[in-house]
Formats: sequence, structure tokens, C-alpha cells
Amino acid sequence: MGLFIGFYLSALETYETFKLLNIIGILFDLLGLLIVSYFLLASEKVRYFLANWLTACVGDAILFIPIGIFLISTVLIFFNFPSAGKTASLGISFFIYGIVPVILLEDFALIPKWSKFSNDIKRLKFLGGFLLIGGLLLQFIAAFMDFRS
Repeated sequence: MGLFIGFYLSALETYETFKLLNIIGILFDLLGLLIVSYFLLASEKVRYFLANWLTACVGDAILFIPIGIFLISTVLIFFNFPSAGKTASLGISFFIYGIVPVILLEDFALIPKWSKFSNDIKRLKFLGGFLLIGGLLLQFIAAFMDFRS
């Protein structure tokens, strides 16, 4: 996924980073709303599956998609793709800024270190809140970047 996104962004003549942040924030919000509104009402087997599988997928996506973006865009710099340099710096920035949230996600939702977060409902609530707050923060950052441009 990261390779495809990195290739696509590198091939564009130009793009605005704040628009990309806004799209990512909306996707985070959408997934967070799905978790909070629908998945918490699902059966116990589905909640158990989602609390383990979906949390791991979200954490992996936050870390590994930016690595893929960085790697492919770094290679595409040598082929003179117009936005490859900007995309490479964006990918490494997303990776660096994603490390702390993924550690929090792991400690609270994936492998809870406190008994308060041991059941699936609380883990899914944390994941949904994590995505909603993360999406809102990304949209606020995008709004400030747009305001400054």
C-alpha cells in the first residue's frame, strides 16, 4: 500500500501536504466512527477478532505505509519523478511522528499492560477514540498548514 501511495504521490507534478493530511484525518475519523458506533455492538467473537486483528492492522499501517512511501519515493528520486523528494520527506516524517502513537496503541489496545483495558470492549473503545482524536489532530494540523500557505 505504501509503495503504491508513494509512487502515485511522486508522479504528481505538485501536491499540497495539508490536503493529504486532511484526507488521512478523515479516513482515521471514519474508521474510528465505525469502531465506536458499529463494532462495539457486534457479537463477542467479532469484538475479540477486531480487538486483536484490527488494532494490529492499524498499528502496522501507521508504521509500515510511511516506510513504503519513503522507500519507493527515495528510489524514484533517481528517476527524476517530480515530487519524489517531497514525498520521501513526507514518508519519513509520518514514520517518525507515528512511533509514539503506535506505542500508546500497543500498550492500551493491542497488548494491554493494565487490567482496566483487558476486555475487548474497552480495547475497541480505546482504538476508536485513538483514531477519532488522531484524525481530528491531523485535520487541525492540515487547517493550520492551509492557513499559513
